[in-house]
Amino acid sequence: MLKQGEEYNQSMEEESIDKEPSRLNKKLVILIIAGIFVVVIFAVSLRFFKAKEVEEVPVEEDPIVWYFEYFPEEVEQLRAVGYTGDEIEYHQAQETPAQLLIEDAKAVQEVELKAIYDKIFDAASDEYRELENMTWVGGKAIQITDTGNYTDYSAATFKENVDFDKVPPHGMQLYIRCELPDGQYAFMSMHPTRWVQLKDNGNIVIEYTIIEYGGAKVITSIKEVPQ
Repeated sequence: MLKQGEEYNQSMEEESIDKEPSRLNKKLVILIIAGIFVVVIFAVSLRFFKAKEVEEVPVEEDPIVWYFEYFPEEVEQLRAVGYTGDEIEYHQAQETPAQLLIEDAKAVQEVELKAIYDKIFDAASDEYRELENMTWVGGKAIQITDTGNYTDYSAATFKENVDFDKVPPHGMQLYIRCELPDGQYAFMSMHPTRWVQLKDNGNIVIEYTIIEYGGAKVITSIKEVPQ
């Protein structure tokens, strides 16, 4: 029995030895497959992270460009002091501050006005003589006293055919200068449609009212009437 047992053990050992290479081969195959799997995962991961890095690269935004432009109220102020649309566009392109342009324009206007006033108030100048002849400046100086009684005055209305001259148009009103019978002048406001029909001078029939109050005679109304 003992001998048979020994033979049995030897046979089992040989069988075990024969099976050992097969087990080793299986382990080796598994290790190779696992290694390949790890390499594949690493490669895929590497590509994934590279792609993610590319995606996450910050996009450079376009730089903000500031354009110099006048505010609407500045444009209105520039036009008010005499700048034209082309001049405003030019100075805007040059980025010239609006306030500086306004101050320059006002300074120039002050110089020009002073020159005009100097001529106007020079009694020997042509400008003064025109002002004297075509406005109330040429009339006699009057003085009115406040009597305190605003119903105590006398009034008279007259109708006359008088000579007239057109006053050179300025500002927002049109006038003609009418020579009254006593040699004084009265200035009558005209409607634009009638103004254009009149010659520079001629005759016109007018009706006017004179009030005497406080030691002065004042025309309170004057208008053209049919002959």
